[in-house]
Amino acid sequence: MCTAKLGADHPYTITISCDLARVLTVAGWSEQAHPLAAQVLPTAVRVLGDANTHPTTARTRSYLAEFRS
Repeated sequence: MCTAKLGADHPYTITISCDLARVLTVAGWSEQAHPLAAQVLPTAVRVLGDANTHPTTARTRSYLAEFRS
C-alpha cells in the first residue's frame, strides 16, 4: 500500500485502505477485510472527520456495519 511512502494519516492512504476493505469483502475475503476496516476507521475519523462530514469515513462505518450483520 501507499503507507510506506505517504504515511498512514494521508487521505489517499485512508481512502485506498477503505476501498481495499470493500473489494476484499466483495471478493469473499471478509476475514481480511474486517480488520483492515476496523484499523482504518479511527484514523479516518481523526484525519478526515466523522461520517457526517466525509464520505470515506461514512463508507468505512458502513462496511463495518455489514460485518456485524
